[in-house]
Amino acid sequence: METRCTCGKGHPTFGACVRAKNLGFPGAFPTRSEGYGSGDRSAQRAWDSELDYYRTTVGQGIEPAGTRRGQIEAAERVSQEAGKAYDATTGTFKE
Repeated sequence: METRCTCGKGHPTFGACVRAKNLGFPGAFPTRSEGYGSGDRSAQRAWDSELDYYRTTVGQGIEPAGTRRGQIEAAERVSQEAGKAYDATTGTFKE
């Protein structure tokens, strides 16, 4: 019987050989053997970082147009130049 094993361990099928290698894809859901929550979390970390930055900025009285880093930085820059907290949703400064 011819085997399709590519790792040299004699798996009976190519699928069995691939499953034994426990391959993963970055950013994909984790496989059963990796357990829950052990996948690539870089996108989630970036999202959390933006939201933390937004919360900090709002805590200073600045109101960005949105939660994206560029929008937050723009509102922060305008506030620093004016010396007052900027509200990007109304285009005015807070007193």
